Amino acid sequence: MAEKDAEPQPPSYPVNLVKLNAPTDSTISNVNLYSRRAEVTRTFKFKLTSGQNKVIILGLPDSFNDDTLRVEGRGDATIHDVSIGFEPPPASAPPATPQSQQKLNELYSQRDQLDRALDRYERTLKGLNDYLRSLTIQHVDAETLVQTIESVDTASKKYEDKIAEAKQDLRRVGDEMREEKMVLNGAGKDKAESRHQLRKMATVNVFAEVEGEIEMVVTYGVENASWTALYEVRAKTDSKEAPVEISYKAAIAQSTGEEWANAPMTLQTATPTFGIGLPKLEPWNLSIKPQPVSTYSTYDTHADAAYYDANANAATHNYSNEVEVILE
Repeated sequence: MAEKDAEPQPPSYPVNLVKLNAPTDSTISNVNLYSRRAEVTRTFKFKLTSGQNKVIILGLPDSFNDDTLRVEGRGDATIHDVSIGFEPPPASAPPATPQSQQKLNELYSQRDQLDRALDRYERTLKGLNDYLRSLTIQHVDAETLVQTIESVDTASKKYEDKIAEAKQDLRRVGDEMREEKMVLNGAGKDKAESRHQLRKMATVNVFAEVEGEIEMVVTYGVENASWTALYEVRAKTDSKEAPVEISYKAAIAQSTGEEWANAPMTLQTATPTFGIGLPKLEPWNLSIKPQPVSTYSTYDTHADAAYYDANANAATHNYSNEVEVILE
């Protein structure tokens, strides 16, 4: 028996991976703040390649409700599916060693040498400029003046380059010193713990017809956010038109781990629909009540009772197997 040839499989295309950090790669376009919750809307702009794209959004708050996540794409792209999870834990900071302390001491020495060199270069450059400003035509002839200016210009450029190089080395040494201090003081762990509120991630699979930039709007609800209405009343004794002035304010508190500075915000007095569980409906058991058996009888006070079969009287309604009928 001949085997059937396997059907040809469609060619597989590489998946383009796009990683975004919510705090740095997006802007908060709106915050709807309720009494105990908030709805945050973020806008991302990034480029996609034609075909399959896997967009990973990092840095989402731990307190956001998974059921509230909504993703909307604006552009020539189609969103296939969205999944939510937690970021993998960061690598633990290396333990402090005597070598770390020795390296930190060396970096301190390098910084001091660079500071002294930078001060020396700046004083030399200032002396050259002061010397150039002190020259006058009465003191030197024109040819000598030109040669002097060219020499000062060459020397000034040399020391300007030295100053720029020294500043760059100082920045590098400063970065290395911060890293060594983090190792010695355990700041690497503290830094990881400071981000524990922004560990959630969302994965969005997007198919783009053509390569280009798209805009993605991500909306989600978070806990640990609230606002309280405050009222400030001022009475003016010298004004008859408006003796009392009321100012409406709001005390806003949030511990989501996000930065809401300068974000447009709307204070809501209604109760949000997200984060509230549906009521549990208990079953109602229904049953059919059995009908009672009806019995008909006829009584004659002037005659003795007699019993006959119910079928003898056609006018009798048979509501049971046996019906008691009394006839004269």
